[in-house]
Amino acid sequence: MPDNAGPADYSDWKPRPLPAPWVIVPVAERPSLEAELQAELAPGHLLSGEIITAVARCPGCDEVVFIVEGDHPTWFALVRLTWRQCREQLPLPATELLRRPMAGSLRAHAH
Repeated sequence: MPDNAGPADYSDWKPRPLPAPWVIVPVAERPSLEAELQAELAPGHLLSGEIITAVARCPGCDEVVFIVEGDHPTWFALVRLTWRQCREQLPLPATELLRRPMAGSLRAHAH
């Protein structure tokens, strides 16, 4: 979980348009992205054991934004999936915490 996240950090979150080339993940595509992430996560990974939902992806690469929920403030993680459909060795899959606003973090993200 991000060190600077507090209970109010995401309570006012509202969706904002995503910068190109990012797109919202359609509901029908979420299960395959979430299953791939779960297959890749090793114990001890930042996202291991978390409740995750795919929310955005970049069509030009393997990066997916997941919202991370649970018994803590909600936050966003940018993950570069490997698509090997097996458990990876840490620190893979590469994961970056996104700052608010998410759209601003994605705009600043270099591909």
